Amino acid sequence: MNENISKIKYLSVADKIYKVTDIDFHNLIIEATKTDLLVSDVPENEVFPIEEFAEFRVRLINGDRIGAIVNFVEWIKDRESDKNYGKRI
Repeated sequence: MNENISKIKYLSVADKIYKVTDIDFHNLIIEATKTDLLVSDVPENEVFPIEEFAEFRVRLINGDRIGAIVNFVEWIKDRESDKNYGKRI
């Protein structure tokens, strides 16, 4: 993967902030590691909601666990079909 020289430094996923460690615009792949930061801790022009990267395959790393690369077009479709997703029941 390529060094991240873009302004895309962080991804917001729900209420979590992930630091972008690798971004590959040619292959449309992003890798990001979970942080303990809040949205208010990072410059507004460097944090982007993950939904803006639907065409990318994204790998989110939580601590020492590496997540699978997710095709977010399919992920969003799955979530949209679940009427209770994101709601406290």
